[in-house]
Amino acid sequence: MKISYMHEFIALAENLNYSHTAEELFISQPALSRHITAIETDIGIQLLKRTKHSVELTPMGMIVVSEFKKLLNNMKIYLLRLRYYLPVLQVNSR
Repeated sequence: MKISYMHEFIALAENLNYSHTAEELFISQPALSRHITAIETDIGIQLLKRTKHSVELTPMGMIVVSEFKKLLNNMKIYLLRLRYYLPVLQVNSR
């Protein structure tokens, strides 16, 4: 699963509108739809309840969006730490 798909799912969960989310993310609506379907296929869980006029998170979708936010935040923290410690490690290895 691509990290960008997680970001897209979080944005869709906040907007609950494919068109607005796609526009906000500068991607096409069909591409966004494919990415969300790919996440659901990878996980094996329906994350969204879709009708012709609305989108809502399933109970599992609510959990997954929360977990994606935690995961992406942890990744951000890890990368910041890595950027901080990398110069120190390079100096000490000489």
